[in-house]
Amino acid sequence: MTTAVGPLHDRLAGLGVADDMEAASAQLARAGLTDGLAVHPPTEARVAAFVAASVSGGSASAPDRPVGPIPLAMTPPSEWDLAACAVMAGCPPAAFGLVEAALAAMTAPEFNLLGIQTTTSGVAPLTVVSGETSPTPTLAVGRAVRLALAVLGNALPGITNLSTQGHPGRISWCRSETAESPWPALHLEHAPDSATGVTAVASAGHLEVILGRATCDVDLEVLAAGCRAVRATGLTGGALRRQVLVVVPPETAIRLAEAGLARSDVAQILWRASSTPPSESPAHRGSGSEVGEAEVLSTGESGGPADVLVAVCGGVGIKGTVVQTWGSGSAVTVGLVPAAG
Repeated sequence: MTTAVGPLHDRLAGLGVADDMEAASAQLARAGLTDGLAVHPPTEARVAAFVAASVSGGSASAPDRPVGPIPLAMTPPSEWDLAACAVMAGCPPAAFGLVEAALAAMTAPEFNLLGIQTTTSGVAPLTVVSGETSPTPTLAVGRAVRLALAVLGNALPGITNLSTQGHPGRISWCRSETAESPWPALHLEHAPDSATGVTAVASAGHLEVILGRATCDVDLEVLAAGCRAVRATGLTGGALRRQVLVVVPPETAIRLAEAGLARSDVAQILWRASSTPPSESPAHRGSGSEVGEAEVLSTGESGGPADVLVAVCGGVGIKGTVVQTWGSGSAVTVGLVPAAG
């Protein structure tokens, strides 16, 4: 397997990629340019057509900031190279802007992509798309992002990517907020002038929570318990800022909204509750089973309610997710604007 660094266009040209999917997949896997799964051949003609189609008719969108250098290679990726990764992933041209927006968010300095690409922790970037009016091809978008991080960043499993345990999200991890959300789109707080946006977080794991069994207060207690658990995990003396992504199903979000709670209200409630020692929380009074966790949370962890991101994803049901994020970076949101074309 090669570890050569350079523009993907030049590396592919040197290989002479076959137009047959099976042959190209094997060829690119041997060269260390895929995730090992089958890919659409990124031929010169196919990538050029993809770039043209992605901006045709002015209907496509592009991020409001450029994609920066991707560690470890630290070479600013070209539009062609980004498109080649999207082609290989099977991403439709209309969703290419989402791929670029996700990568623009991840290459922002505050996201700390260099740390994520080099850590031995099992961390994977997670993309949340919000404001989209049509179904988002989340699997293809997530895979295109991942291929770009690996191929253009030269972060190869077992060679330069040294994660001890790995993470299944390193193949593809992208979620989309549902149109059934009762609240304005997740991205609007940071990109108020964009109809569509992408929020990127670095995830180190998640918990499933069961909601909708009683009242809004009980749901919030359940979510707070999940937030408390994932924010405590990995903290040493409270030195690290621990953000959390709370994903609730539509029916739970609607019930919370009908009770008069905005997204920001839910975030504030959960941040306060998950920052409170369990012995002082109404749901845990009389129980000393989590004193050790309380001591960790009370040692000065920085942050505030903005560190609880609340997204509305999924379909019918009462299952939610609390996502633990990596402590050495922060979430970044990028808006999309109509692409010139």
